[in-house]
Amino acid sequence: MKPLIALSLGLLLGQTPGITPSVPPSAETQDPAAIAFRDAWERALNNTDATVSVQEPTESTDLNDVGIGGSGTQTATSDSTQAPQASQVTASSGSQGSATSTNPRQEVQQLRAQVQALQSQLAAQQEQSSTNEQALQQRLTGIQERSAELERSRQQRLAELDRARTWMVAADQALEVGELAIGNALGEADTALAQVLDSANRSGNGQTVVLIEDARSLIAQALESTGHRDTLQARQFLFGADWRVREARRQNLDAPSATVVTQ
Repeated sequence: MKPLIALSLGLLLGQTPGITPSVPPSAETQDPAAIAFRDAWERALNNTDATVSVQEPTESTDLNDVGIGGSGTQTATSDSTQAPQASQVTASSGSQGSATSTNPRQEVQQLRAQVQALQSQLAAQQEQSSTNEQALQQRLTGIQERSAELERSRQQRLAELDRARTWMVAADQALEVGELAIGNALGEADTALAQVLDSANRSGNGQTVVLIEDARSLIAQALESTGHRDTLQARQFLFGADWRVREARRQNLDAPSATVVTQ
């Protein structure tokens, strides 16, 4: 058995020993022991070749067998494992789909309600804004009309002040030459100042009112002095009245102080 074991190891290591029979294969050898030894030796060699050819697989065959066996096992295991998971995922997806199909409807209804509320609020705000705008426009229109009226009154006062001063200057010139008949001239001046006084009262120009009242009083005193034939004193009263008329005119030339807009 020792030669057979040595021979098998040699074949497994990839070594192919040459057949060197110890007994020459001569047909003339007729020794029964030698013939039996030779037959046994040949049978051992044949058995050894058959054993090596069966037990020694090729590398490609081994890898393929291993790969096929492993993949088949893994595939079977994966299929058997993923089958219940797939059913669970399908069931979960179905439940989520039903929940998702319900939630958007509620969200859409809520959004519609919010949009309607916002539209109602916007409509109310627009209506209030329109009302406020109309009220503001009416107020602006009233202010503009009032301002235009005050401007017309101011222009009229300036014109009347100029007319009153013109008559006062004419009366002073008459007194300067000794003419005492200045009643008509002073009467025209007082009439003009009376219109200025009325306009100043309606416009709320208190300073103009005070100045014109003083001017009218001085004109009356000048006219009284002419009755006493006191020319000098009459001219002094006219000088005082003229100063107040000129001051009233200066104030009415300043539009902001002469026109007070009130509602």
